[in-house]
Amino acid sequence: MNAFSPAEVLSRSLPPALADHPENLSRPLPEETVAKLEAAFADVFARSKAASLSVAVFLPDQGLWQAVRSRADQPALAPDARFHAGSIGKLFTAVAVLQLVDEGKFGLATTLDRWFPKIPGARRITIDQLLSHTSGLDDPAAQRDAGPDRVSRSPADWVRSVEGGRSIFAPGKKWSYLNAGYVLLGLIVEQERGLPLAQVFQSRLFEPLGLAQSQPITAPISPRCSSRVSMPDGAASTRLITRRHTGRASWRRRRAISSRSIKRC
Repeated sequence: MNAFSPAEVLSRSLPPALADHPENLSRPLPEETVAKLEAAFADVFARSKAASLSVAVFLPDQGLWQAVRSRADQPALAPDARFHAGSIGKLFTAVAVLQLVDEGKFGLATTLDRWFPKIPGARRITIDQLLSHTSGLDDPAAQRDAGPDRVSRSPADWVRSVEGGRSIFAPGKKWSYLNAGYVLLGLIVEQERGLPLAQVFQSRLFEPLGLAQSQPITAPISPRCSSRVSMPDGAASTRLITRRHTGRASWRRRRAISSRSIKRC
């Protein structure tokens, strides 16, 4: 699928302690703090069903702690391992949309019928409502996305499902998490840019922000690999893998969207 996607990382400056003093990244946290973190991490891992876990904690003016754990019957997880980012990608899609808003291509109040006139209630659903999961749209095929037998859907599949659905509440009146809304947003970005969403992310987010360890995945991924299947965070054919960005402050003092758009959020 098209995936995507940290809003605070992408749109705001790093904390002063990190942006102005990147040497803090190589400073270990105090032993007492590390002991508490290690104990908490061990407890979480013991209670989880995860094959592996990776964690990093940065405390301003103190330092950085990071650790990985893997089950005995699983390959050891490398500290710099990259993960399928899943719905974190929605943050990238939202930033790509807000960049277009900043450029005056359309506004947050622009309605969905401009791109998808066949969707129920499209003339009353705004970009802002898609971003905030308050559109009231339904995705009848969503139930097939859960469980071990789920399969990837194409962008056209997502659109057809929403077009064949109904409004479950008046736009803006309630909140309901909707993956399909971000598929529509990803398709809107592609239409407005004239480029695949993966290319938009690479050229307008990853490269200018120095996110060298994040990249879109456009090749098919086996449905049996349940943590990597059909994550609908943009136009459904791009996924995203990423690792913890704990290198020197390569994003420092950079913004992906304007201060005005940050305040809107």
